[in-house]
Amino acid sequence: MQNRSFFLMMALAISVGLVMTTSGCRKKEVPPPPKPPPPPADTSAAPAPQGSEEPAKPAEIAPPVATPPPAEPPVAPAKVAPAASTRPLESIEQELLEKWDGIQSFTAKVTTKADRQGPEAADHLTGQGFYECMKKDGKLLARFEVVNRIVRKDEVAELMRDERKVVTVLDGESLYVYTEGGGMPTAHRYPAKSDQIIQLGGRHLFNQLHQLNELEVLPDETIDGRAVYVIGGIPKDTGGRATYYFDQQTGIMVKLFMEHQPTNSSRSIAIGEVKIDPELDDERFTFTVPEGVPLIEPAPGGAPLRRRTSKAIQPD
Repeated sequence: MQNRSFFLMMALAISVGLVMTTSGCRKKEVPPPPKPPPPPADTSAAPAPQGSEEPAKPAEIAPPVATPPPAEPPVAPAKVAPAASTRPLESIEQELLEKWDGIQSFTAKVTTKADRQGPEAADHLTGQGFYECMKKDGKLLARFEVVNRIVRKDEVAELMRDERKVVTVLDGESLYVYTEGGGMPTAHRYPAKSDQIIQLGGRHLFNQLHQLNELEVLPDETIDGRAVYVIGGIPKDTGGRATYYFDQQTGIMVKLFMEHQPTNSSRSIAIGEVKIDPELDDERFTFTVPEGVPLIEPAPGGAPLRRRTSKAIQPD
């Protein structure tokens, strides 16, 4: 503690210019030597006024550096919309049919989407699934499975949420549609010529397109890095518009978009991860009605649909 006080006192003494002696006496003061006489005045310079000091020279200010104008951002090249194909629809259709005829089977993933705006609420549907197709003995066999999720909302809150699984099987003789969710599962059977299954290529598809729409060729586009032909359709009997996208290498329809103004609705189907000519088992295109599920099918002679219980529960 004493050492610390000592150092503090020494610092204070040095700060005020005091010098301590060990004898307690002051050192004898020696008078300073006389000042030399001032040099003779320089008469060549103008005398400064008495009582004033020579004014300090103003600080030198660097000249302003010219700032170059900001560089203008590069102008992006204007996007030019692709021109519509100069080929007539008949030529494009023929090319797609030839590509489709060269395929024996294919599989693909499917994404579905639908929206409808009602007067009081809006419905939104999204789905994921797969599509399998095979040609055998001059017939088209197909299987399409999808799980759809439906949400209904108004301006305030969500009103309903539902999930449904739909399985569609075309076995060459009949078309089966099985629905699971939203209540009791049901199964329907229709004649094989029914158009309820999604057609993704071939003569039957184009016959439908010509029957239902006024078709026109639109500019080519690219989907997932692959060139596609785009065909627009205006329905003949209802207000709306449809757009069909066909892969130029395979002839498969890889995208469909439809909008319907009278119901303020739209829906789309996207096809991806297509595999051409994989080996598929015939059993994939055979539908067995689940036990206990009613089978609804047309009565002979075109009568209204009749309901039958699965044979596993109640045989005819």
